[in-house]
Amino acid sequence: ELVTFLAVRQIAHYRLLDRACHRAKQSLTGTLPPAYTFTTAQLVDLLWSVASVSCVHTPLFDAVGKALRAEDLTVEQLERTCYAYWFTGHAPRQRKFVMEMADAVMKFKETKWQPVFEAAGAVACAGGAKERPELYERLFLATAQRVQELHQYWGTGRDKFLRKDRDGELFVVRLLNVFMCFRLEHKKENQAMKDMCQNLRKIIRHMQSTPHQSTFQVQISKAAAMLFSSSEHPVEVNIEYVTKEGIDVDIAIPQLNLVVEVDGLGGDHFVNDIGSRQVVLNGKTLLKKRLLQASDWKVFNVQQPQISHMRPDANPPTKQLMDYLRNGIEKTLGHNLAGTPETAPVAPAPRNRAQARFERVTKLAGKTVEFWAGTVLGNDQVFQAWARWFNEQKPVWTQRGIQRVTHLDLSNNNLSDTGVFYLVSVLMEPDAFPVDVIDLSDNRIGDGGVEALSDMVMDLATEGKPVKEIRLAGNYETTIPALQNLVEAAGRYPVEEGGLFYPLVIRVEQTDEGGVAPAVLASKIRRVRVALAGEEVAQAPAEKVAGGGQVLLGGSAG
Repeated sequence: ELVTFLAVRQIAHYRLLDRACHRAKQSLTGTLPPAYTFTTAQLVDLLWSVASVSCVHTPLFDAVGKALRAEDLTVEQLERTCYAYWFTGHAPRQRKFVMEMADAVMKFKETKWQPVFEAAGAVACAGGAKERPELYERLFLATAQRVQELHQYWGTGRDKFLRKDRDGELFVVRLLNVFMCFRLEHKKENQAMKDMCQNLRKIIRHMQSTPHQSTFQVQISKAAAMLFSSSEHPVEVNIEYVTKEGIDVDIAIPQLNLVVEVDGLGGDHFVNDIGSRQVVLNGKTLLKKRLLQASDWKVFNVQQPQISHMRPDANPPTKQLMDYLRNGIEKTLGHNLAGTPETAPVAPAPRNRAQARFERVTKLAGKTVEFWAGTVLGNDQVFQAWARWFNEQKPVWTQRGIQRVTHLDLSNNNLSDTGVFYLVSVLMEPDAFPVDVIDLSDNRIGDGGVEALSDMVMDLATEGKPVKEIRLAGNYETTIPALQNLVEAAGRYPVEEGGLFYPLVIRVEQTDEGGVAPAVLASKIRRVRVALAGEEVAQAPAEKVAGGGQVLLGGSAG
């Protein structure tokens, strides 16, 4: 009773949980006096409580799966037990018991949708979706109206409240994964179910209006981009990618049918095994892996607990981390990265045509270079080709007396965080030219790209090649922590050049809904003068410049 009381309040007392689970297992094996024997209801409550605080006790879950009879459980007990085995990822270990519970749920003629939902999730996690099609058809009928109502909420004003509903978001994500698992494994096209999946994706897009990457995910993404860009046959690396089946993944290399999933400790990927004192992948992560494998993707999971000693926060990434990624990816692919062209050929853009296109938007003037891309790049893959071309031009330009890049305009080119990683790797080369203005406005850059720019700003300022202005308006809404990191990287500003001191100017966008606002910036970010759009940034003597940076706001409410 105490364990359940704490679980309802999301309190995990590991010693108490371990003690209770150990006693329950002893009860099942008959080593406790009859007075201390756990009832079926108490066992179910204990399983649910352990799972509710993101824990699992493998010996107990195995013992319960062998001892309990599914037909003896009430519909409420079936719902709780199915949830416990699904959420903890324990369903594959007790597949027979899970399938029996699903059959028991189907025998109840009048049930709510929750027991059917939890049973369908447990069956999907256990790999038995195609064996129980009637279960998923019943779940479809039970949830169709609820999903339709959620889909109709958007634009009525109620979506503002739903967007903050964490439990509702988890329900929608889990329900989508369950239906997708059935569709992919059963290979049966149901138009009504397909339409429901599309509605669920739209709801998720509204709830998750800003793609967010954890710091750990950003670090691994940068390392992966460096790994593939430095290989003998570079391929396109996509960050925050959506597969054609509609599955959101962290990192994807479509040419290799490879997905790299970044499982951080703070991202709901693990449960604590209180028996072995280890963390293991939970049911949501295992189900996503099954979905990707059913879609013919090869999946490599980077788990934070396994590589925390490799210093993933180091810049540049450590050799140990790069070797770990290379070995893991090569093992997943079944061949060396050097053999990529034979196993997954990539059709490169015509080199001469690309060169002419890049040269056409490059302006050489005296000792400076300007690059005005317009929309000539168009995506990360073309930008990767441009980055290689830019590197190849450096010796040629140096011989002509070029000393710096005054303007690097990459706006409106459909660039994501991946494109920023390529850009940062080019500009941080030891022989790279200093760059005055970097225009990345009107792209698809999120927190990951801003984090990469923060590292670049700090390093280039230290090396005496400081960037003077970065334009980010018109991208995904950047969260305050990411923007704050970028501003804090400007701690070495203002910089002196030609007797004048220049601040770091960061142009971001102020929007009507949830965007960056002057008052928020002023309260969250210190030592920065916040100016509205339209103000000119004047170069001034040192005594007239206060603070290390400057943020300009513009946009629909600027």
